[in-house]
Amino acid sequence: MKLLSLIKDISYLEKYILDDLDIKGIKSNSELVDKGDIFVAIKGENFDSHKKIDDVIEKGVFSVIGEVKPKKEWLKKVSYILVKDSRQALAEISSKWFDNPSKKIKVIGVTGTDGKTTTSTMIYSILKTAGKKVGLITSVSAIIGEKDYDTGFHVTNPEPFELQQFLRKMIDAKCEYAVIEVTSHGIKQKRIYGIDFDIAVLTNITSEHLDYHKTFEDYKNTKIRFLTSAKTVIANKDDNSFSDIENKSKKIFSYGIENKSDVNAENIIEKNKALSFEVKSINNNFQITPSFFGKYNVYNSIAAITVCLNLGIDNNFIIKSFKEFNLPSGRMQKINVDKPYDVYVDFAHTPNALTESLKILRKNTKGKLISVLGCAGERDKSKREKMGFIATKYSDISVFTAEDPRSEDVFTILSKMRNGARKNKALEFNYSLFNNFHDKFGKNKYFTVIPQRHEAIAFSLLKGASKDDTVAIFGKGHEKSLAYEKFEHPWSDEKVVKGILSNGEKISAIVMGAGKGTRMLSNTPKVLRKICGRPMISFSLENLRRSGVEDIVLVIGFKKNLVMKETAGLIKFAFQPKVLGTADAAEKGLRVINKKCDTVMVLNGDDSAFYKPSTIKDIVKSHNESKSDVTFVSLIKGDPEGLGRVVRDDNGKVSSIVEEKAASDKEKKIKEVNVGFYIFNKKWLTENIGRVEKSAVGEYYIVDLIKFALDQGKRVNVFILKDSNEWQGINTPEQLEEANQKMRKRLSEWN
Repeated sequence: MKLLSLIKDISYLEKYILDDLDIKGIKSNSELVDKGDIFVAIKGENFDSHKKIDDVIEKGVFSVIGEVKPKKEWLKKVSYILVKDSRQALAEISSKWFDNPSKKIKVIGVTGTDGKTTTSTMIYSILKTAGKKVGLITSVSAIIGEKDYDTGFHVTNPEPFELQQFLRKMIDAKCEYAVIEVTSHGIKQKRIYGIDFDIAVLTNITSEHLDYHKTFEDYKNTKIRFLTSAKTVIANKDDNSFSDIENKSKKIFSYGIENKSDVNAENIIEKNKALSFEVKSINNNFQITPSFFGKYNVYNSIAAITVCLNLGIDNNFIIKSFKEFNLPSGRMQKINVDKPYDVYVDFAHTPNALTESLKILRKNTKGKLISVLGCAGERDKSKREKMGFIATKYSDISVFTAEDPRSEDVFTILSKMRNGARKNKALEFNYSLFNNFHDKFGKNKYFTVIPQRHEAIAFSLLKGASKDDTVAIFGKGHEKSLAYEKFEHPWSDEKVVKGILSNGEKISAIVMGAGKGTRMLSNTPKVLRKICGRPMISFSLENLRRSGVEDIVLVIGFKKNLVMKETAGLIKFAFQPKVLGTADAAEKGLRVINKKCDTVMVLNGDDSAFYKPSTIKDIVKSHNESKSDVTFVSLIKGDPEGLGRVVRDDNGKVSSIVEEKAASDKEKKIKEVNVGFYIFNKKWLTENIGRVEKSAVGEYYIVDLIKFALDQGKRVNVFILKDSNEWQGINTPEQLEEANQKMRKRLSEWN
């Protein structure tokens, strides 16, 4: 499209046209620009991309839209369009680029504090059941025809270009309707600007996102501005905002439960996780028996029904849709586990949503209700005490943990939640003292703080829950990442639950983390040094949990209290008062491992952050299938300097492991190295670890056990890592930076 045609209808202050060239694409991210693009510079909350204009010009963009006066040197190289609002301009040209798709389709927007995704999906489901061609865009995904598109991490609304592109795809797919979840960020940042909404739906307005909006009034008014811009408004008459909306809307239809509305839900019956209610309006009266439960979902349902009745959809299609409807991913999602208790994952991350979710779970739980939740960093701080109060009001046990801490200290966030729990007179307990956990709870409410989310979930599932209990994990829902500092790490509550419960009690892990790391030039325990925003030990422990290892012992020493605070949960600790080598650490760990286990895994806490859970499972499988007494992990390394070499005989069988200092010139040329990950038959390990002798430097080395096993004729199995990137030695600041670079690359490839 030609530049002048693209900007013809936008609201600009001045334009400096160097050439009316064909624009190849539209970009607002300076990292993604290509030659021939138009770049839209935006002043964001944390960064002003006008600072990147020189860079994008060097990359070959043809033109720039921005809010600052252009430099003279810019005008010699590109066309420049000066605007008052870059975000609005981006939305305008994105719509134009895709030929204004919202004008060719009926667009339904759903906004509110809670229930947006569920209500949007219900509308989509009813319309689809009625045989209508319809597309859906929510914070979970975009669905167009038979295709499901990812909409990214922690999404409010997609950026204008992506949003208009989805609408264009709907037009191309012959869709008659588009249903869009609309957030306050999407409204305020003009991501939805230029979209003509035929119907705007409100679920409710309660306090949320005050970190961004600053005041509740601004948040509420942002929602109302969107609602009243639509041709028709569908609003909740039971919500306190209804009168404000009613006075400003062109055309409004109400729904509700408590107040007489255009469409009401009445005679709500909920029993044994079964739900039914009647829909009543002037022209309609019919029964709904959905496949889900929860009174708060009746509000979502009646909102969707009101929309579809307004569109003339027959009652029978509505009834049929709800019989078949499944709640969106991460919305009161029951996880199938072979346990005598129930596990749910739910997105509830606001006080109102948490209240409603816990109330319904409380009603449907015979035993204890255990909630796992946190509060996001760099987000509304005013709700943190409320979330702690609400959790302990309805739950028997509340476990406060990380939920996207970002740049904030997770303990600062959790301390606010702790304050809320104490205001509710809930009792804080020390998880490590509850050996007879299930006998301790009566009428009191209890809570604990476990900073690592995987440990909080493991504790709740493996020690907290018993027969007839419910474990509910809140805040992440469908989301696929955990944010630490500026990094998005892969995460799924559902996958973590299934991983934790995947193996059993037969294997224990001893993780060595007692060292200071003298060469790291830091007074922080080595295992607490961060890789992409997270302590390196947290990666190791999460990977073990996700591979199904229930019993984990962490050997600690230097600044043990700091390590214990960070790794608290179901982890057991063994104290190594003096660092006397890996065999000594393993011996300390053996004293406290689960007596029922028959297999012991031993690994370093400072080089195991990159193991994949699937690889750990494969190592265990290899050990079991080979019926070995000892398995150790090796890899082929181009530069093996500093590592023990794996020596094999002419038949390829392992004959020894030689440390570099003791290796001959020939042995030093060997590329296969031992990486310090072992699996032992517990009985054999217990009988032999005391035989390890002190080395010349005064330490006991676990590698000596390989020699013992070989000398005894025991079966020694070697698992060769296929991907050498799964191991990373970290002994110096330079190696820590290598680890950071490697993790950044892994995260960027995953993202």
